[in-house]
Amino acid sequence: MVRKLFVVLSIAFIVFILTSTVGVYWTNYSRSDGVALPNHELVGGDFLCFYVAGLHARTNLELLYDYEQAHIRQQQIIGDRDVHSGYLPFAYPPLLALLFAPLSGLSLQHAYLTWLVFSLLLATIAVILTLQPINMSGSAKWVFFIGSFAYIPFLINCLGGGQTSGIGLFIFALIYFFLKTNRNFHAGIALAFSYYKPPLFLAFFVFVLLHRRWKMLAGFCIMASFLIAGSIMMLGMSGFIAYLQKLSQYTYGHELMKEIALPPQLGVGLYAQLMTWLSSTPNFAMLLFLIISGFLILATYMMGIRMGPGRHATQFFDLLFALEVAISTLLSLQLLYYDLSVLLVPMIIVGSWVWKSESMDGAKVFSALAIIGLYTEFVYRDNLADKIPIKAATLLLLMLVVSLLVSVRRKRAMIYNSVSSQ
Repeated sequence: MVRKLFVVLSIAFIVFILTSTVGVYWTNYSRSDGVALPNHELVGGDFLCFYVAGLHARTNLELLYDYEQAHIRQQQIIGDRDVHSGYLPFAYPPLLALLFAPLSGLSLQHAYLTWLVFSLLLATIAVILTLQPINMSGSAKWVFFIGSFAYIPFLINCLGGGQTSGIGLFIFALIYFFLKTNRNFHAGIALAFSYYKPPLFLAFFVFVLLHRRWKMLAGFCIMASFLIAGSIMMLGMSGFIAYLQKLSQYTYGHELMKEIALPPQLGVGLYAQLMTWLSSTPNFAMLLFLIISGFLILATYMMGIRMGPGRHATQFFDLLFALEVAISTLLSLQLLYYDLSVLLVPMIIVGSWVWKSESMDGAKVFSALAIIGLYTEFVYRDNLADKIPIKAATLLLLMLVVSLLVSVRRKRAMIYNSVSSQ
């Protein structure tokens, strides 16, 4: 009875979110002038940054990381329109700009809508790849599939903001699918495309090293070599070094150009939260971040070692993978709301595990609450901003990590108890 009620409420929520969002998209974009929306927002949000980067990659490559010139070009496109826009410098790798180069030949709105469709396609494939190895009924998979697109960090922050986190979602889903099908080398190739935003995958890469997945590392190194070589061919060695120097400045509170910085208050990861709390002592904030990061990574690794052959097919592997993705997301140095889109992979894995469970315990309940909370966080985001000292999204992500730590620990104990009793 409780499960049926939950299904009905979930479907009602999904239908409401999807239909209202489609209505908002249609209302705004059918009445835009190609650059500004009726609500005074910029077409595609931050997409203008990628649009100009693609334009420079196609016509003036030497201007790709010239932020002053990029700012001028963005202002020329906006003109004298009354829009709520902020300048976003292009700090992504050069090869990513090539992805936007063909789009820069279109009008801004047509380029953005093309990118929106492309991001939806990536997300669709990602959700299918994640659901495919999971043992659930077809009807349950359909609910999970459709429900994935009612996730606001993807539906609004990523798609509406013209952002790139659909790529990250696709990469994590591809890695999970390849690992589940024992294609570690292919998983490493997929991981190499974390090149597009390394901080989001850094902790996950540490897990790969600790687990000594040599085939995966081989695939990663080979593809990463091609990507780096392509970047050097594109910019030249001096240009590539200059890009790395600029990239090292792109973190919370550091200015890339006069009066342009990414304040920690915009971040939703652990690092941003600590930098906000301890803004007067950033060195101590960094030390505390490293200590917590080390503890989470070491604790997770210790629970994942020596689990025996065939581990990819087990539920333990699924939960461990979900935990590693959640930790990598939490510990990203540049985690913004749209980056939370990548959590769809671990949320599908954990959600299906809870869904199939015959009994519930505290860890499962907290995992479910964390997922529900991340889905609905946009409702109370502003209301809680001044009432609690931590962002709701950060707190919910922490809940998901802690509950998964407990669940993985319990699952490991059950495996060892089962082996020892035989």
